[in-house]
Amino acid sequence: QQMTAMDDPAHVMDAFLNIKGGADKLAEALRQQPPATDVALLALRHMYAVGRSDAALDSLLSELAGIKGEAPKLTEEQIKAKAEEAVAEGDAARGEAVFRRADLACMRCHAVSKGGGQVGPDLSAVGASSPVDYLVKSVYDPDAQKKEEYVTRILLTVEGQQLTGIIANRTDEQITLKTADGKLIEVPTADIDFEGVGKSLMPEGLVKFMTEQEVLDVVKFLSMLGKPGTPYEIRQTQRMQRWRMLMAAPQKLIDDIPDEELLGDLVLRSPNWQPAYSRVNGELPLDELTARTGQSVVYVQGEVDVTAGGVVRPRLNSVVGISLWVDDLRISLDSEPTLDLAKGRHTVTLRIDTAEREAQTISLELDRVSGTSAQFTVVDGQ
Repeated sequence: QQMTAMDDPAHVMDAFLNIKGGADKLAEALRQQPPATDVALLALRHMYAVGRSDAALDSLLSELAGIKGEAPKLTEEQIKAKAEEAVAEGDAARGEAVFRRADLACMRCHAVSKGGGQVGPDLSAVGASSPVDYLVKSVYDPDAQKKEEYVTRILLTVEGQQLTGIIANRTDEQITLKTADGKLIEVPTADIDFEGVGKSLMPEGLVKFMTEQEVLDVVKFLSMLGKPGTPYEIRQTQRMQRWRMLMAAPQKLIDDIPDEELLGDLVLRSPNWQPAYSRVNGELPLDELTARTGQSVVYVQGEVDVTAGGVVRPRLNSVVGISLWVDDLRISLDSEPTLDLAKGRHTVTLRIDTAEREAQTISLELDRVSGTSAQFTVVDGQ
C-alpha cells in the first residue's frame, strides 16, 4: 500500500534501520517503488532525527524529496570566509528559530540553557568557548569535530538487530547504548555479534534542509551562546526551560478550566505529553505550541525538585489567559501568589488560552521568598 503525506513513515523506517543491512534493502525497495515527494521528505527527516545518514538511503531519499545533493566539503579558506560572513550577516534570533525547527531535530540531541536532549554536548556556552570557524566546521562536517565521548558505536546482535548510539555504560555483562532520541537500550554482551565505530549522531547532511542564509544565522546563534551581557548568556536563575505539552487535549479541557477531578483524569494522568523547550532567554513561543497541538488552548507542564521545604514565588511574564496548578492544587493569580512547597518533586501545570493573550510567549521563573528555608531547582534536561 502506497503511503501518503498523512502517514508517519517512522515505523517503517525503524523496522529496516534496526536490522543488519536494512538501510540498503530499504533503498533498493524504494528505488523499485518510489514514494511521494512528501513521504520521502518525512522519511529523510526521521532518518536524520534518529542519527542515521546511511549513504545509499540518504542519497535516494534526498533525490526523491527534491533536496539538493550532499553537503559541500569546505576548504580551510572557505570555512574562514563562511565564519566571517556569519559574524557580519548572520542573525542570532533567526538562527535560534532555525535551530528549534522540528525537521532539523537539533534539540532532540542538544540542550541549550539546560533544556533539550542529553545525547550530544550541552551547547549553553559553546559561543563563549569556541571560535566561529570551529562552529562552521561542526555544522558542515560534524564527524570531523566530534569528541571521543560522542563517538557512536554500532552493535549487531546475534539475532540480526542493528543498534546505533553512544556508550552510556559498559560492564562485562552488558553495554548500555543511548540512542539519538535519548532512549537507553541495554544489550547483553553475550548477544553482541559485532561492535564497530560509527559516525557522529549529528548527520552530515543537515545543511541540506537549510538555505545559505539559514546556515549563517545558525552559526551566528551558536557563536552568541554563553556570552555575558547578551540574551544568550548562561542562565543564572530557576527559570523553566524544559516543558511538557499536552497533545490532543479533550474538548472539555479546551472549553473550560477543569475542576480537580478532570485535571487529574485528563491532564495529570494523561499519557499524551511531548517535550517542549523555551528559548535561551526562557520564553516559550505560543505559536509553536498551537501549531503542534492544533488548539488555541494549550496545557504545558514543568517540574521542580524541592530539597528543603519553604515558600516559593512563581513569576510569569503575564498572567492573562493563564490558569496555574501545583500538583492538583489550583493557585489564584489575582495577586502575587506564593507556593508553600514540601520536600519532593512537584509538577507545575499551566492552561494557556492564547486567544486571550497579547504576549506571544510564556515564561515562568521561581524565586525563593526572602526569609524562607526553601531550597529547590527546576527540572532540566529532555
